[in-house]
Amino acid sequence: VLNSLTSGAAVSVVLSAGDLTLGSVLARSQAVSLSVAGAVLDGDAGVDITAEALSITAGSIAATSDALDLDVASLTLGVTGDSHLSEANTLTVVTDVSAAEMKEIFERSVSTGLSGAKCTGGGGGQFLQVSQLRLVADCSKAAQVVTTEGAITTAGERVRYLAYDPGTPTNLTDDVVLVRDGAVVLGAPTVSIATNSFTAGGGDNYPTLAKKKAVQFGATYEQALVEYLLTFPKVSGLPTIPASSRYANLAGEGRITFG
Repeated sequence: VLNSLTSGAAVSVVLSAGDLTLGSVLARSQAVSLSVAGAVLDGDAGVDITAEALSITAGSIAATSDALDLDVASLTLGVTGDSHLSEANTLTVVTDVSAAEMKEIFERSVSTGLSGAKCTGGGGGQFLQVSQLRLVADCSKAAQVVTTEGAITTAGERVRYLAYDPGTPTNLTDDVVLVRDGAVVLGAPTVSIATNSFTAGGGDNYPTLAKKKAVQFGATYEQALVEYLLTFPKVSGLPTIPASSRYANLAGEGRITFG
């Protein structure tokens, strides 16, 4: 059992027999190498390995009811037996999120990856796709800066407008505005966010979400998608989205715009 290890150097673990159960290995800018005869198992609900690069050779990986939680830039796997490697993402609700916290969250979302006038994350993973929210961002303004330890050192000024949309995307008059002209609206209500457990737990370096109370449900987010698709009529036995549905507008509904 490897309960906790923090290192400023590369980490190498070799087990010629038996399993390795991971608690936490922290080697942010270094490489971690695990060579295990048996299985590499998840020991807790936290992030198991944080490293620049991770190489695992084992009989099996995360062959338990849980899966390894990894924060690594590159991953190399070699499995000699059965492999069970997955991202166990479940439907999660984050409650009592204030307007100020919503601004912090979406400043993180649009903080990197300037692509023309669109700051959509640049492939970094943290850009949030949303429903029942309306976001206007100005990517020419100062971006939020977050350290690798999750400390916000620059608040960011890109979120100009953020509002809850009660299901009428073409009607702005009934928006519940949280941020207007870059400022949090005084007296704006708190909201709850339905997302996946990775994002709710602060994954992709969302420190504001990491501090919030979250309630997990049993359904995976893949299961939620399947159940949504099953609400559409079947054609030749398969759920089929009608051509006249909300997805017919290739330009989108205008939930996220950049100005």
